[in-house]
Amino acid sequence: MAISWLFRRPGPAPAVDEVRLRADARLHEAWPRWEDLTPERLRELAAERGLDLATAVLHDRLLTSPVHGPFIRAIDDIPLHDLPRLSGRLLIVPAHFYREQPGYGGDGAIVRKVATALGLDVELIATPSTGSLPEAVRLVSEALRREPAPVTLVTLSKGGADVRVALEDDPSLAAKVKVWVNLCGLVHGSPLLREIVENPFWQRALMRTLFRTQGMDMEVLRDLTGAPETRLTRPLALPPGLQVVSVVGVPLACHLSGNVLARYHRLSPLGPNDGSALIREAIVEPGAVYPLWGADHYFRVPQASPLLYRLFVWLSRNL
Repeated sequence: MAISWLFRRPGPAPAVDEVRLRADARLHEAWPRWEDLTPERLRELAAERGLDLATAVLHDRLLTSPVHGPFIRAIDDIPLHDLPRLSGRLLIVPAHFYREQPGYGGDGAIVRKVATALGLDVELIATPSTGSLPEAVRLVSEALRREPAPVTLVTLSKGGADVRVALEDDPSLAAKVKVWVNLCGLVHGSPLLREIVENPFWQRALMRTLFRTQGMDMEVLRDLTGAPETRLTRPLALPPGLQVVSVVGVPLACHLSGNVLARYHRLSPLGPNDGSALIREAIVEPGAVYPLWGADHYFRVPQASPLLYRLFVWLSRNL
């Protein structure tokens, strides 16, 4: 496989009539329930009717779900004036490369700003920015054990994988988690990473050199590939009773640019994606789901901060 997609910066995708697209999605008769939308069916729909329609159908079925629809509407109905002061602890588990590529916001900077403005005590669990999954899991587990009372836990990208494995390895840690907010988490890995580690030898050698310039051993990506022999391909086995909210980006190609758009195109044969992971596989079930239309994997849209304010207020009132 050629690796030019890592360097190519494609031009912008054509604009889409999103009003008509979402109306077509609402009227699409196949798989009327959210529960019907497996990754395989979304992939089939994208192949038959196009990725934009498949993405809009996924979004529509979440909005109309009897489980997720009322939650989404309750979040949207919270006013942004006269916001209450909140109390409690919030821990952030960051993304990979959050130190080397701060512009992507993998350190949860926007989460920290919103949570601090509401009065929450916020701390970043400083997992290794280019380290392995087991190393990060150890640090997350140790941080949770130190907490005297249950906390709100927010994860970004790879942080979702770190927390998933930590909770599965030690279910007693769930007692330290009031709620887990999973922002575009790689809880099932990423097919993009699988391509990188399974490239022909000469391409792997080139990629290894590139990763070393970032201070990273490419082998640490294997646990995040979603390949059959890896941990993240197993069915989720989280402790019962754990409260989880998954926030997923639901973009079309026209919402994206640059390298994120290139990755989006690379994943498009597999179905709706956020530029780094398949949307359906970024959701923790059972749990509530909020789909953020137009957002990519890095959650870099104007709607991000209003959603976070509303979400934290909703959590304080309902948990």
